[in-house]
Amino acid sequence: MMMKRSKENSKSFPIDLILEILSRLPAKSTGRFRCVSKLWSSMLHRPYFTELFMTRSVSRPRLLFALEEPDEWRFFSLPQTN
Repeated sequence: MMMKRSKENSKSFPIDLILEILSRLPAKSTGRFRCVSKLWSSMLHRPYFTELFMTRSVSRPRLLFALEEPDEWRFFSLPQTN
């Protein structure tokens, strides 16, 4: 019964809102959120999200990349300097 309730709650948030929130988080956090669900993984792997992240991220990294290792992903970013 608890499982059903959590599924209902997750459907109540529009995908656009989730993307808006995630795009403002640090790169390391967004990398971790890829493991939340298949839906989130799919959303965060799309080029649209990468572009959104680059324009709306608080730190506005100039360079964002990920390395896939056998059992984990590593995410790196360089902040914009003035």
